[in-house]
Amino acid sequence: MRQEILDGERGDRRWRTFGELVADAAARFGDRPAVVDDGRTLSYRELGDEVRRAAGAMLAHGVGVGDRVALWAPNSWAWIVAALGAQSVGAALVPLNTRYKGPEVAHILDRARPRVLVVADGFLGNDYLRMLAAENVSVPCTVRLDGAREGALGWDGFLAESVTPDDVMTQVDGDCISDVLFTSGTTGRPKGALTTHAQNLRGYYDFSRLAGFRDGDRHAIVNPFFHAFGYKAGSLSALMHGMTIYPHAVLDPEVLLDQVDREDIEVLPGPPTLYATLLADPRLRERDLSSLRLAITGAASVPARCSSAGCSRSSGSSA
Repeated sequence: MRQEILDGERGDRRWRTFGELVADAAARFGDRPAVVDDGRTLSYRELGDEVRRAAGAMLAHGVGVGDRVALWAPNSWAWIVAALGAQSVGAALVPLNTRYKGPEVAHILDRARPRVLVVADGFLGNDYLRMLAAENVSVPCTVRLDGAREGALGWDGFLAESVTPDDVMTQVDGDCISDVLFTSGTTGRPKGALTTHAQNLRGYYDFSRLAGFRDGDRHAIVNPFFHAFGYKAGSLSALMHGMTIYPHAVLDPEVLLDQVDREDIEVLPGPPTLYATLLADPRLRERDLSSLRLAITGAASVPARCSSAGCSRSSGSSA
């Protein structure tokens, strides 16, 4: 995002909806890399095209303004595209914890009643479709990111049936529900919290400025997208500033540290345990981590010093 916009005009007022944010970013940032994941790089223009394709496919499969789309998958470029595609045509996103088992997901799907469920079947060895079958869960359209399987379309097959989304996208406004995030259920069954496009755009634009996001930052996101930390404070906020997103499906310290060194990552959020894990890595000093500028943490107390074996460096100075 141009510095004069960050310092002057309220950026969140440029967009009423997530769809407008994506289109605006595609127009302004063009060939700048938006997402780098698993050997694939999507520019902002390409991300805009992929989101439009997903939006058209959502419409072709019966999704419209006010419907829900559930997403049961780890961090990836496809998660971002599927989520924004659904939201662009007025559907509310229902992210599902990738560690959930069948009964937990069945409860949420029964409450949310999504028109489409997108899954990354097989993640961490979990057979999500078999879990759903065991719970007698039925969704009008199930899409498997990893390819078609009995009872589920593959992602490419889902995209093959599409319509032009423009007319429906213009019907979406800031008061439309953008997502339903379910609570953890520590005091009872999980309950869905509803927020609108306008609420998220205002809140997370302010968050991103206060946190110190900069135009074009390179942002590694290990925090899961099914949580607001990874999805809203992470990818959504990054798109507002033309940042490059590096999603991580799981925390692998070696992979993450190598990426920080190789790609000059500047922003790395996570809970305190993430930084403690990285500081304890035996090959930490072999990498050049000087590009890291910003760490954002929460969810637990930050220790004054890392207590991991072999680590005596201050957690504050490392961040």
